Amino acid sequence: MRDSGDLRILVAPLDWGMGHATRCIPVISELLKQGVQVVIGADRGPLKVLREAYPELEFVRIPGPVITYRNKSFVLNMLRQTTAFIKGLQQENELLSKIISDLSIGGVISDNRLGLYSKKVPTVIMSHQLNLKFPFLSRSVNGINRILMNRFSNIWIPDFAGDIALSGELSEYKNTMKPIFVGPLSRLTTTEIDEGIELPENFSTCILSGPEPRRTMLEKKVLEGLERASGTWVVVRGLPGETGTEKKGRHLILNYANSRILKTIFSRTDWILSRSGYSTVMDIVTMKKKAVFIPTPGQTEQEYLASYYQEKNWYSKMDQEAFNLIDAEKKWTKPRGFPIESSGDGLLKTAVEDFIQLCRTSND
Repeated sequence: MRDSGDLRILVAPLDWGMGHATRCIPVISELLKQGVQVVIGADRGPLKVLREAYPELEFVRIPGPVITYRNKSFVLNMLRQTTAFIKGLQQENELLSKIISDLSIGGVISDNRLGLYSKKVPTVIMSHQLNLKFPFLSRSVNGINRILMNRFSNIWIPDFAGDIALSGELSEYKNTMKPIFVGPLSRLTTTEIDEGIELPENFSTCILSGPEPRRTMLEKKVLEGLERASGTWVVVRGLPGETGTEKKGRHLILNYANSRILKTIFSRTDWILSRSGYSTVMDIVTMKKKAVFIPTPGQTEQEYLASYYQEKNWYSKMDQEAFNLIDAEKKWTKPRGFPIESSGDGLLKTAVEDFIQLCRTSND
């Protein structure tokens, strides 16, 4: 049987935003802890994030389709670019076959890259979206989604099962699928704090993110609200590659925060104001913070999650169009927060152990 030290596993996040890359960090760390060699496949922003986290590892560029936003609806934008998406899956799969041969890959863990399945080696698709929220054609879209996911050896859901599922209905699945729940995945579990950063006392935090122009529109409302805010704020603008900070009265504005700075901010802040993107939610749950979520308009997943958390009385929700910072400061204390403290680390450890064993036996 092949020794685990000889086993090379490719980890490849989707390159739509930073969240898919950051939640791969605990997976990569667990693989390294268990003695396998990790090759990272990424592009654009995720490539930069993971190079910063693991400069010593081997990287291979895996391009993804470039999705453009011509209107407010994420769903309509996706449907308009269906042909490009399908072509992208085919190109991914062809490239993966070459990467497996050229780099002696013995297994693949794909975060939402549906084209990275293979008959040559075991593969994992990692996603919390087994039941996509579409306002129309939902049955057809989810049927296609199931077919694509079932091409993989395993399906990993970064969540808890049952009533405390962070993804709610999004992770509901048909009997034809046999997913493995690996617990919430946050890069902050493997990150040290930055002792050198100077932060205010008793502050609230706003994390800005998401596609333009919505990110900039929300930033404008937040910055305008600082003048009348009752508390002190740290605002992270969410601009990868842009360094620098600015003091605005008693408030601190950062263009970008790497993992160490972000963990330091999360550990010291009173609460978080942010989008309801799933990776951000997992960071907040991991750090046991209260939050107010502002879903990106038109992104059905974020809109569903923010409403779901408010119904559960875990977190508050505000709409971007009617948002103002003064109202946000009044809302964060009301919900109780996420009800349990378990991080689910043991779930990921077991899933990685089982996948390594599958790769070993398949490659003998």
